[in-house]
Amino acid sequence: MKKRVLLGMSGGIDSSMAACLLLREGYEVIGITLRMYNQNKEPGNFADGKHASDTINEAKRVAETLGVEHHDIDIREEFNATVISHFIEEYLEGRTPNPCAFCNKTIKWPSLDNLAKKYECEFIATGHYARIVKKGNKLYLQQGKDKKKDQSYFMWSLTQDLLSEIIFPLGEYTKTEIKDLAAKKGFNALSQKKESQEICFIHDNDYRRFLKDAIPNEIKRIGKGNFISMDNKILGQHQGYPFYTIGQRKGLNIALGKPAYVTEIDPVHNDIRIGERQHTYKESMLVKDWQLTDNLKEHETREINVKVRYKSPAVKGTISKYNTYLFIRFNEPLFAITPGQSAVFYAGDLVIGGGVITQEAETGI
Repeated sequence: MKKRVLLGMSGGIDSSMAACLLLREGYEVIGITLRMYNQNKEPGNFADGKHASDTINEAKRVAETLGVEHHDIDIREEFNATVISHFIEEYLEGRTPNPCAFCNKTIKWPSLDNLAKKYECEFIATGHYARIVKKGNKLYLQQGKDKKKDQSYFMWSLTQDLLSEIIFPLGEYTKTEIKDLAAKKGFNALSQKKESQEICFIHDNDYRRFLKDAIPNEIKRIGKGNFISMDNKILGQHQGYPFYTIGQRKGLNIALGKPAYVTEIDPVHNDIRIGERQHTYKESMLVKDWQLTDNLKEHETREINVKVRYKSPAVKGTISKYNTYLFIRFNEPLFAITPGQSAVFYAGDLVIGGGVITQEAETGI
């Protein structure tokens, strides 16, 4: 009897080729597309209709071509109440959210896990570029073979139970190899399709426009505020603190005769502190809502590698407990530590934990 695997299908090349690889390995594939945001521009929804419906229809076409059972599952209400609400609230708190990591933890993987049980599937699969390995009695998320496409950063919250159920068919492949496979399988359009780099529920990737549409009254109430220098002088006006992020240089629209960077966001007074690049560097940070694969003892300090944003390389540092937080000290000061973003901890190419950078990111202990 074939083993049943629930496959998250987006209609893109990666999940489609994941289906091909699973079928080649002899699995019975049950395709699932999560309808996470409305297809029409309705009140309370801010996603592009055509983009959402095209994704679902393409997934259905691929599933039909491959002879795979497919289900379109509506979780829009839950997604809006959880991911989109959190996204808005974080910006209103002066932080910069990471919606993909938050969705993985709260919506996507819990939904796929529940659906796997519903459809009596032994495994869950997706088209992510990542791997899973066992070391001793623990399972670890491992970076994908293609380091440029590796997506382990966004999945640091995967639990041992989930890791025991997950298959990543693309983990041992490069993106080029997957494109070649798509062409050989006759999916020429998919192999040449330009990849989307946008947040799934913001079709133009303009979060400022999104906030204006989503919470117009709140944005109007916040209004303009002051740019403040490092020595507390008013330098000019900004458009409202939710429109800025730590380390931002472009789009400040203020002329100081030298490059200026956002160094601090004050949501209480609607102030944005700006300075030179050197002022954005921090030696340490605190992390909340954390998860570690290997327990960290009280008063223990452990060496780690840590990534503070997806496209940045991991840097060396140490990790220890501080009250309910994890305290990370970098071996060298790091640029633009941004509250709300994910901090992901690595040992070589293995993910050993992660968490959310807090507002106390610049605290030294």
